[in-house]
Amino acid sequence: MQELVEKTVAAAGAIALAAGLAAVAIAPAMGQETGRDPIDVKAPVIPAERYVAYVSYSDLDLATKRGEDRLRGRVRSAARDVCPHDYTRMGAELSMECRRIARVGAEPQIALAVTRAQQIAMYGSSDIAPVRIALKLD
Repeated sequence: MQELVEKTVAAAGAIALAAGLAAVAIAPAMGQETGRDPIDVKAPVIPAERYVAYVSYSDLDLATKRGEDRLRGRVRSAARDVCPHDYTRMGAELSMECRRIARVGAEPQIALAVTRAQQIAMYGSSDIAPVRIALKLD
């Protein structure tokens, strides 16, 4: 997923850079001076932790459908936080795909947590270790 985000950011940056360079190159070619200093284009540095979200469920009873549904709602919310926001049409589609991939990536963790909670409810214990639900864009 991180690769998809990086490609998207790189493509958007390349398009913006190409458009800017084309404008700068065309003006002098047409005999017009731009009268401006060169422009440095820099991408913001986004800390790695921006692409990780941990979902707490210690207050939920995952042995119930309601608890499981609330956990899935929290995962959806965390996916919105983890994935970059871009409100252009193409960016919105990529953001939705990013969120879908993040949710799908969390499914095995959710399944383990739910199974563990159901085993504890039925038998009083479980062989499944506690699960930390993490949404990551790698």
